[in-house]
Amino acid sequence: MTTATIPTTFMGYKANADENMTSIRDLVAENDMDYGVDKVQSTYDWDGVSRKADNEFHLCRSDNGENLSNQTVTKTYKTLTPNDIADDFQWFVDQGYARPFSAFTTSTGVETIALLLDPDLFQGINDFAGFILGQNRQGQKGAKGQLFLYRKICANGMMGWARQAGFSIAHRGNVKQKFTDHTREWARMEKTFRDMNQRMTELSGIPMTYEQFAAATDALHGTRVEGDTIIDVKTHDKASTRKLNIRDTILEATHMPLMGTHGSTAADWYNGVTWRLSHLLEGSSRSQTAQTDSLLNGSGRTEELRALDILDRFTLTGAVS
Repeated sequence: MTTATIPTTFMGYKANADENMTSIRDLVAENDMDYGVDKVQSTYDWDGVSRKADNEFHLCRSDNGENLSNQTVTKTYKTLTPNDIADDFQWFVDQGYARPFSAFTTSTGVETIALLLDPDLFQGINDFAGFILGQNRQGQKGAKGQLFLYRKICANGMMGWARQAGFSIAHRGNVKQKFTDHTREWARMEKTFRDMNQRMTELSGIPMTYEQFAAATDALHGTRVEGDTIIDVKTHDKASTRKLNIRDTILEATHMPLMGTHGSTAADWYNGVTWRLSHLLEGSSRSQTAQTDSLLNGSGRTEELRALDILDRFTLTGAVS
């Protein structure tokens, strides 16, 4: 893999793979994630007698019995383990696309394996590093593969540009084979990065004024300007202090030269949005890992996708809506 400046953490989650590591299973084992998953039938007491609950199971680690989910599952639920993901993702390492970077369970219980993509995939966009993510939430919402873009100059995380490149599968049927099949189809990532490079170049070439930044931010967060007052479009009252702070943060972040924004293009507004989502989602008291969890799987990801939709419409029409 080409040597290049790379992040030392994955958005707050420490890099815990040696740069020479080639086995993802070794990474999983070193982070105490090489466990099987057992379905243990629920029981309940009735009149002093322990009985088994019909079609209700807990998900537990097979090595120590630790509960992996606060939700029970049914007989049709099929398990997937971190090692199952590791075995499929090993293909990317063996092909030279990526190297092991980090394995962790997020603060919301999502088992995650992160591979750092070879910088050669980012020709012409050297400000970025890319990650392949395999994620699995035991007991709910299935498993997914995601591509994650990291802008090094400002440490922004960006997910939305690759919205068509990821996949999600439910814990039903032959879930292991489904994950393998999706991973193989996903291997066409060179095109994904060419498309991403083209899109970022396009955004950098689309002029936007401060007034358009403000209109886009208002469209994103449901506010509008009436005279000297910012109005919440839902309540028709003056926008809350929180909404005003969000608006100010995004607009300020569109012009931070040290962070790579210069207040003049659509890319600057996109970076302003993702800067807030990456660093200031709910204020300074929110941990970086909680920020990352939201950006990967929560409200942060939803907001980023809405921002890109606004930019898509602006690109086509020249108007913010």
